[in-house]
Amino acid sequence: ARPRRPPAWLAIGLGGIVMVATVGRNWIDFLRDDVTAKQIDWDGHTAAFGIRLGEVLPPTTTVAVVAAGAIPFFSNLPSVDLLGKNDAHIAREEPLEKFVPGHDKRDYAYSLSTYKPDLVLELWHHAPEELRAIAAQGYRRLPNGMYVREECPDELLYLIEHGLPEYPYGVHKSK
Repeated sequence: ARPRRPPAWLAIGLGGIVMVATVGRNWIDFLRDDVTAKQIDWDGHTAAFGIRLGEVLPPTTTVAVVAAGAIPFFSNLPSVDLLGKNDAHIAREEPLEKFVPGHDKRDYAYSLSTYKPDLVLELWHHAPEELRAIAAQGYRRLPNGMYVREECPDELLYLIEHGLPEYPYGVHKSK
């Protein structure tokens, strides 16, 4: 005799349970009406900022970001993804916070010492020890919230401080 197939409703129900368990509370954000509008607005601002970066900074300037989409694309500058979505070292790290795919792992000291970006445009959630690790790598915070290497040439520093608008998303949330 042939084994009986489970009813379709069972597969659909189990799939729903797995989806809710995997995504957790984040799914609520997608049900809110304003999330899509805020994301579109944010994407527009980051794209415009990326264009401005590419216009102002020399093409050899390496920029570290956590939102590694619009800014690297529109600036056309070499970029470092501080959340390491394509970095084998960071992929093997333990999560630093609740499960948020692509946003729960980072190692600022590793990324800065390995890739040595000229400019750190933004940080994700950060603890005081992470800020100390950034300083220990020779980076200092500018009044506009960005970080530069101590040996940043004066010409580049001037362009960063005077040629760029303030980046409103520089620090996403401290711990």
